[in-house]
Amino acid sequence: MVMKINQCVNVKLGVKSVDNKSVTFIVALRGREGYIPGFIENVSNIYNDYKIIFVIQNDDLPFNKTALYNLVFKYCKTEILVFCDVDIRMKNAIDFIKLFNNLEKPFVPYLTTYNIVNNLPINSNNYFSKRILCTSRELFIKYDGFNGVLSNAVRTEGSVNHIFHKPFKNETIYSGTIKTTKGNIVFSEITDKISCYSFNNIIIEDIINKIPVKTEAPLIRNLFSDIIDGVKKNITFNIATYPKREKALEQCLNILLNINSIDLIRVYLNEYKSVPKCCLNNKIKYVLGKENLKDTGKYFWAGNYKDEYYFTLDDDLGINEEYIENHLELLKKYLNSIFVTLHGKILNKNPKTFRDYTSPIACLKPHPNNTYINFPGTGVSVFDNSRFIIDYKIFEYHGMADLWIAKLLQGWKTPCIVRKHKFEVNALCNDNNESLYGQRRLLHENHVKILNSVDNWELYTEFDYIPTKIEYDYCININSYNRYEMLNDLIEQINLNTKYKILINIFDDCSQDKELYAKIANKFHNVVLYRFSENHGKNKYWEIYDTIFKICKNINAKYFIFLPDDVSLKNNFIKKATDLYDNINDNNKVCMSVLIDELRKWKPCWTNFIPIQLGSVYKTQWNDLCFISEKTLMEKLDYKIENISEIRFNKKNISSGVGQQISQKLHDLGLSMYHSKNSLVIHGNHESKMNKEERKKHKLIAK
Repeated sequence: MVMKINQCVNVKLGVKSVDNKSVTFIVALRGREGYIPGFIENVSNIYNDYKIIFVIQNDDLPFNKTALYNLVFKYCKTEILVFCDVDIRMKNAIDFIKLFNNLEKPFVPYLTTYNIVNNLPINSNNYFSKRILCTSRELFIKYDGFNGVLSNAVRTEGSVNHIFHKPFKNETIYSGTIKTTKGNIVFSEITDKISCYSFNNIIIEDIINKIPVKTEAPLIRNLFSDIIDGVKKNITFNIATYPKREKALEQCLNILLNINSIDLIRVYLNEYKSVPKCCLNNKIKYVLGKENLKDTGKYFWAGNYKDEYYFTLDDDLGINEEYIENHLELLKKYLNSIFVTLHGKILNKNPKTFRDYTSPIACLKPHPNNTYINFPGTGVSVFDNSRFIIDYKIFEYHGMADLWIAKLLQGWKTPCIVRKHKFEVNALCNDNNESLYGQRRLLHENHVKILNSVDNWELYTEFDYIPTKIEYDYCININSYNRYEMLNDLIEQINLNTKYKILINIFDDCSQDKELYAKIANKFHNVVLYRFSENHGKNKYWEIYDTIFKICKNINAKYFIFLPDDVSLKNNFIKKATDLYDNINDNNKVCMSVLIDELRKWKPCWTNFIPIQLGSVYKTQWNDLCFISEKTLMEKLDYKIENISEIRFNKKNISSGVGQQISQKLHDLGLSMYHSKNSLVIHGNHESKMNKEERKKHKLIAK
């Protein structure tokens, strides 16, 4: 993304003095959008004639401030330019014109404590902060971009009091769209490299975050997991072949047909005019390839969402039951969020050829350890096709599927592991000259094109994103069924709270549109999606909460929040809920409900306890499954919900019984349950999924 400034700027200025009183502040953002309101407020209180441009890096490469500033320069229309971090604040106005006329150099109007204590000379470049850098358009072009300006910058006399750093924790947090009473958004432009948002003379009136939030580093990656009772994923084997390998293919298929755990075998028949006899089996699906896709054919069926473990296998290899079991064991260990293979290598950072790699691991020889690689062998691999969708049409050249998959994994920043193995694979033929590997010299030119399309080939090895290994401020658990849009809105509201480290667990009770729920997990950086294989409804709702508790047992979070998918949050929900809960002066407190049902407001429920008002909360001794707690609540319940008998549901319009069981058990243990005085969530007049008839008669309205 590094770009010389002369590639961006087509104009050459000849003006020596700065006479334009207007100034443009250029701010590169990297996940600190919460600082924006304070920054704008500070600038607007000091300057009358100014512009602000926020620039965001759109790709997933390491943050490159220099490249961002070089790219955004073409949008800067004033002579005075100030490049600064979003967390700086000015104490008074800077006379840019005077300073430029005196110095004729870019300058930094800020001294660190180190400079002052050690009495460093004003023009010393040692230890001066570069949070803010002032230059003119002329100097920016003269020094060929931001790096040149930075290296030629000097400090200024009397600069000590100009700038200070504002700790985020001491400043009001905002998230949302910027609205103004004065000034306006001039333009916004989005390219593949950057997003720019430009404002003239803006003054803050209200903030709801227009500039999209992009966190500096994801808390966790996009994860999927089979739920404890198991989503039934089909095990499929996907093979590409051609006529010269028919004998080996027949042996391969005979082996696979005798493995009971395999649900379906697919074969893409390159160059065939008719279907070979070995493919005529009810357990085999085949395609007579109109196009010779070569090894790309293994991915012919991978472009659509499916609940399956998608094995790809070379047509000349034989495997056994142990091979499948070991692949899936490792895949599930990492919540199906990696690729697993038995063969691979590590491409060098800037490979020149297909063979520019280290640490090759063969599938036909034993390997003692699980090993991270970035160039997988696709002839012996597996991935979760509900987690990764691979459209074979993106493979521009065929005969190099390994390299295309490696490129995809680089883009997804997804690790791949060659797992430890003994002798689990055997070769069914030895015609190496006919193999794609044997033809690698003929494919060299296209190999290089793919290799060069990745700037730096990285080795992704970190699994710290596994939820059980991270300390969170909040673990928020949301159970959902067929409410994709409401769930999406709720998660967006939660993630406005960029101050906190939040894990969001979604428990999908077998919704009809699984693809939409998969999109949610891919959209948000801190979501783990758990899916049930069957809908539990009201009668087995207890099983959902039993599962949630067991999963939360291994999650390290200060607070746990439980929400249904059909509520929206009031402003500052997390802070308000936490403050109310923390301020309850009761050593036996165990939870506080945040939804206030107007029909049951302050009435005894399940425990016959008459609510007592204690300041801003009520002690109610019941829990309605929309609440904040610490892990103590689950510990006291032994991380389980007892089986609720079907007999309960012989009575019409009765609840699931989960809240009742939790409430009565905690009450009997002498623990205290509370409700906030006012509802912290909003529940509208929409149809209930579990108690349709009851909700028609008695609306659940929380305002």
